[in-house]
Formats: sequence, C-alpha cells, structure tokens
Amino acid sequence: MKQILGCLFLLTGLCRGDILYVSNIGDNTLYKVNEAGAATLFASNQFAVGGGVLDSSGNLYWAHFGEGYIEKFSPSGVSSVFANLTMPTTIACYGGDVYVAQFYSDTITKITQTGVKTIFANTNSGLNRPSGLEFDAAGNLYVANQFASNILKITLSGVATVVGNVQGPEDVAVDSSGNIFASDFINNRIQKITPGGTVSTFASGLNTPYGLAFDSAGFLYEADAGSGRIFKFDTLGNRSLFASGFRLPRDLAFQVVPEPSATMLFLGSGILLHMRRRSSRWRMRRW
Repeated sequence: MKQILGCLFLLTGLCRGDILYVSNIGDNTLYKVNEAGAATLFASNQFAVGGGVLDSSGNLYWAHFGEGYIEKFSPSGVSSVFANLTMPTTIACYGGDVYVAQFYSDTITKITQTGVKTIFANTNSGLNRPSGLEFDAAGNLYVANQFASNILKITLSGVATVVGNVQGPEDVAVDSSGNIFASDFINNRIQKITPGGTVSTFASGLNTPYGLAFDSAGFLYEADAGSGRIFKFDTLGNRSLFASGFRLPRDLAFQVVPEPSATMLFLGSGILLHMRRRSSRWRMRRW
C-alpha cells in the first residue's frame, strides 16, 4: 500500500506543471515561468503591455494599451492581432468570448471569436477606470474599479453591484470558494473580500502589488512591481518567493494543467510498480 501511495504522489507531481506568464513593462517583454520558478523569455517588443489571459483552448491573449490592440498567441506560440481597441488595459475570457477593459473610456467590450464587438458595461454600470477583470465559475465578472475604489460584480446579463470597497484596486482574482482578492498598490497590500462582503487584509508589506492570479492548486500569485519579484501565498496569507529578477512585472496569467484523473493515476502506478518489480528481479539475478 505504501508503494502504491508513493507512486500516486510521484505521478501526480510528474503530471502537474502550471505555467505562469508575466508581463514585464520595464523592458517590454513577456516571460514564461515554470512550476519551479525558472523564467524564460516568451516574447519581446511587447510595448505598453497590459493584462493577459488564456482561454480554454490554450490561446494566450495580451492587451497592448499603448498601441491599441489585443495580441493572440496560439498554443504553438504563433502571434496575431485578435482585435483593435482604444487603450485596452486587461482581459478576461468566458464561454469562448473575450472581455476587454478600456481604462480611459470606462468600458468593457465583449469580443466574439469571429470579431464581433459589443459594449458589455460602461459608466451606467458604475465603471470608473476599470483596471482588472476576473470571471468566477458561475460567469460573474469581477472588476477592479480603480478610481471608484471598489470591486464590481457584473452578471452575464449586465446587472452590476458593488461587493466591497478597496482603495485604488489594481487587479482582482477569485478563488474556488468565491473569495475575492484585490491588489491595493496604494497601501502595498492585498485585500480579501468574502462572499458575504467582509473586507480584510490578506497580505501586507508588499512593494507596489499589481497582477494577481491563482494556480490550479489554489495558491495566489502576486506581481510585486516595485521589487521585481513574484510572490506565492497559501490560503492563510503566508508568503514565499516564487521568482525574481523581473523589471516592473505588471500582470500575470496562468496556463493551468488539470489534475490527473484517477484512471490515469492507477494506470501509471501499475506501470511504475511493474517497473520496480522488474528492476528488483534484475538486481537479484545479477547478485
């Protein structure tokens, strides 16, 4: 039994491996960071790059707010222009559609995969310099409403409500339990808002926190722009260094690798045990 459990844990470790993408506005680059925190250059000449997101097909979208377009990278890394928009700031995906916050026009534009654009939300929804977007599993869009110092929740039908007040929120992320996390770069902290609306400080003592993102295991990652580092937080807010050496890291996007299935785990454990038994018999014959 111990051997089986050991193989299960080993196989789980081998099958996992979320990839984090980081926009580096200090040198106009995108970096790809593996689960061990090792960073490699993914794309250069990314001028005035804002927020990004991956869709369910593995396409990576990134906003170029200074140049006014959305860049799309295919799973194989091929780049193309997905859409042109005025000052796109950050992006979220849901149901195959791409939602783009336009900071200075106080709008969120919905773009279908065929390129059809519609206004999803604007000042009538309470937008005031939207700077971060995140969908929950139910299709509710959360907006870091920077100049209004609040977090908006907007349903797919367009109904908007304020779920909590955070001073100058830069980005927003939602965990699997419905808790909302917002980066407060003015006070160098991350605020947590429960589903019931209680606001508390999740982490403090940061250095200009910007982008936030969750990995598939439920750990929260923060782009600490002032220190050039990426920090990782557990559910209690305990902080550890994940990666460093960046120049003004701004936004984060995860390519999530799902948990291996039970069938895959047991099949793999059987293969590993068979290999181990064969190895043991070979050692005995040799001895």
